[in-house]
Amino acid sequence: MHKFEFLIVAGLALFASACQNAAEPPAPPEGAPDPEAVSEAPEVSLGEPGESLADGNLSGENTDVKFVGKKKDGQHEGGFENLSGNLEFNPEDLASSKLEVVIDTTSLWSDNEELTNHLKNLDFFAVNAYPQAKFVASEFKADESDPSTYTISGDLTIRGKTATITFPAKISKGEDGLSLTSEFDLSRSQIGITYGEGQIHDDVQMTISAQVSSSES
Repeated sequence: MHKFEFLIVAGLALFASACQNAAEPPAPPEGAPDPEAVSEAPEVSLGEPGESLADGNLSGENTDVKFVGKKKDGQHEGGFENLSGNLEFNPEDLASSKLEVVIDTTSLWSDNEELTNHLKNLDFFAVNAYPQAKFVASEFKADESDPSTYTISGDLTIRGKTATITFPAKISKGEDGLSLTSEFDLSRSQIGITYGEGQIHDDVQMTISAQVSSSES
């Protein structure tokens, strides 16, 4: 089965990827929550991965969410290993098309182990308190200049905050199954992640792509 690099959301790890060198993160300001207490924070309820997607056709096996975050002196790559979701696409009836993804934020990875740990803490994803991120599409629009390209809009929820995002995607459906790929910039400040402002670029480069076999679509 082909791999699917899927945007969403996560995409968010992009923000953080650019953030860190091998240096220890700065001490939190006075009054900030204790990072050691993260595990005690209340969990946001988005449902268990795949809870409302029992018949979903997206998983960490056929879908990848990857990101590149940039800073003044370099960049970092990362992504998420585990997710669940559902992709349905009808070019003749876009209103019936669906895309819903639940990402396991604890499965976040990057090209630097120390950075990975930093991205998981309170400065970024706070994965112990918020172990899931979610994207639910609300609209698919065809691109009149390119019949294979569509614009997808929907709600992205991270750390309990929801923002509406829009991104382009190439989608095709044939005998072999359903394919979706996307590359776009995601503003981390749009979802309230501003750590390293002025040092880390606000835009995170997301890469999304998916291949669902005909037996799964």
